[in-house]
Amino acid sequence: VLDPELLSIDGLSNAVPDLGTNGGTTTAQPASDTNWLLIAGVIIGIGVLLVVVWFIATTRGQTINRPRKPKPIRSEKSKNNASARFCHQCGTGLQASDKFCKNCGTAVKK
Repeated sequence: VLDPELLSIDGLSNAVPDLGTNGGTTTAQPASDTNWLLIAGVIIGIGVLLVVVWFIATTRGQTINRPRKPKPIRSEKSKNNASARFCHQCGTGLQASDKFCKNCGTAVKK
């Protein structure tokens, strides 16, 4: 059901501004409260951004400077075995100075 007061001219007179006194222009009120809120919001936003950047920079620095994993220590036996050579034909062990296999006589590959 519609309210008859809202449909009448009298009901709308409160909603329409009076245009007769100053030619239809209204004077703007200073929005100093809004400006201060905007400025404060921008300053707080910049501060939060700086804190986040600082936190990321300090966290990354800690992960980069982690101590490295130590190299395994090899014994003398494993060092000698690393340079051990075998005949490609029969599998007999060879010395570093051998040019031919002592067992089968095959030339040693380099």
